Amino acid sequence: MAKIPIYNQGRGTTQQLATGSLSPAANTGAFAAPGQALASFADSAQQIAFNFGMAERDREDKAIIAEEESKFLDLAGSNELQTKDTTVGDASERIDKIINKFKGRFDKDYDSRRSNLLKQKLSSTFDSFKLKAKQNAFNRGNIIAGTKIDSNIDKGLSDLRSINSKDPEYEIKRKKIIDTINEAKVSGIPISYTSSQIRTFLKNKTSEDAVSNIQNKITNSTSITDLNLIQKEITSKSGKEFSTSKGNVLSSLLTQQKTIITNNNISALANHVDFDLDREPNTNSSIINDKFSEVKDGTFGGDEDKQKVWKTLSESEKRKVIALAEQQATQVESEIRFRQFEKNNQIRENNETIFNDNLPAALDGTLTFDKIKKLEFQGSGGATLRNNLQTILMKNVDGNFADETAPVVYRQIFEKIVSREVRSINDKFLIEGERQAKSILERDDIDNTTFRTLVSDINSFQKPDTAADLKLFGQFLDGNKDLILGSKIYRQFDNGGEARFFDFSIQMRKRFERGLAEGKSAISLLDRRSNDYILKDENFYRITSKEILKNYQNSLRIDNQNDLTLDQVRPPTREEVARLIGVTNIDLFTQQDYLNSGPYQLWFTSGKYPVWLKLRTQR
Repeated sequence: MAKIPIYNQGRGTTQQLATGSLSPAANTGAFAAPGQALASFADSAQQIAFNFGMAERDREDKAIIAEEESKFLDLAGSNELQTKDTTVGDASERIDKIINKFKGRFDKDYDSRRSNLLKQKLSSTFDSFKLKAKQNAFNRGNIIAGTKIDSNIDKGLSDLRSINSKDPEYEIKRKKIIDTINEAKVSGIPISYTSSQIRTFLKNKTSEDAVSNIQNKITNSTSITDLNLIQKEITSKSGKEFSTSKGNVLSSLLTQQKTIITNNNISALANHVDFDLDREPNTNSSIINDKFSEVKDGTFGGDEDKQKVWKTLSESEKRKVIALAEQQATQVESEIRFRQFEKNNQIRENNETIFNDNLPAALDGTLTFDKIKKLEFQGSGGATLRNNLQTILMKNVDGNFADETAPVVYRQIFEKIVSREVRSINDKFLIEGERQAKSILERDDIDNTTFRTLVSDINSFQKPDTAADLKLFGQFLDGNKDLILGSKIYRQFDNGGEARFFDFSIQMRKRFERGLAEGKSAISLLDRRSNDYILKDENFYRITSKEILKNYQNSLRIDNQNDLTLDQVRPPTREEVARLIGVTNIDLFTQQDYLNSGPYQLWFTSGKYPVWLKLRTQR
């Protein structure tokens, strides 16, 4: 600030005045000095005022400059925060508009001097902010470019993950990624990836691919020789292209594959004796044995591929092949037997169907020998059934067909059917006192219709444990035989004992089958302590020694009546029984119903039966 001179108030002037005695002649300089001093003071005051004015103007200029600079920085800064410019050109154009608009106001608000002064003083501020805006735009552009480059690198790496490092395409994509990173580095574009990161990725990828390639080789390998070569590859690359731990995992996988291949080889060689019986229906034991011998000898019928595999096996593995082949041979033979059994069963069922369909006509005499010859029976069993039909027809024609049988014979046949010893009316069997086995149809003294129905009923009653159930039922009948037949001492005097036991067997069988059909177990039905026990009325069947003797006496009295005729002791006819018990439709009254009826059983267990049997035999 200009220093303003001040006067020496109260102490006179500061101008040095002349001193000394007065001379007689006046000195003009002495008279002019005070005036000069006054003129000098006036000039100094004017200068002081000017200086004050200039200082105030400069101060105001500086304040205005500072204020306008602050306004510009606020305006431009706010605009910069909102801008999205990514190029230097866009940023420069935007800032120029802001600066020009801002400077345009100077000419309106200030005089030309001050306007020019503001433009001059703020030019560096304008230039500095413009440079900053350009830098910000450039940086924003670099960030966006870096983001795009990162995205491209991400995609490239993703592509590399799906391509094996041995593939030519892999090298092309790998080089492109590295070039992209280098270019970004040179250009100063910021990206997320570094060359070090990419090198690590590529190294890991190469290692993973090496492991994957060997895994595929192991999985696709079909021979022990190939696996041995792969094991050498694992050993050479372990600790180099991949870690030792991964090498150990690969070796373990290889061992597993060896086991699989060995087992497959064993199975394939053993299948040498496997046959497709549908395509090779003529396969027999001789053919199977020949195939099995080829396995034991390691010749495999001249199959060189199988021979090569055989030579790679250890002795223990060869023994496994032979053992498995033996099992295969046994299974094939079992299947052959089963198929033959099924075939025979089918033939038997077809034969029996033909027989059963034609039996009624043979019994009533409407079937002819010519028709019997034309029936499509198969095999030896069919020939037997054909002969049986012819025999039945001949007996019917001759009038020698027996309608009844002795109770003891009847009981024995019944027991054999129930125990499944006799499964068909054509199965041959022996009963007490016989030397030659005969079928039901071959027996002249029995009603084969009754037993045919019984066999059919038993055969239709099928479930997995049928045999065991029937065995238990047979044991039940044996256990109650003394109950029905009475004391062994007096039993010989009772002619009706066997008849009673047969009737008992029939009734119990019905109860037993009914209980099984209701879902009850055989054990519960045959256990005396069970609520389901079938023999709850045993006192009804029990016979005392007195009753046995009484029956014997009655039989003697009847037997001694020599004047009795066959008609007097005959059994009631089927029609008579039906009428007595109220059967309206005789066609629905079966032979079994007739034999189980009360009137028939009353006659059967009476003394008339043995007399009728004796008189019938004497005719």
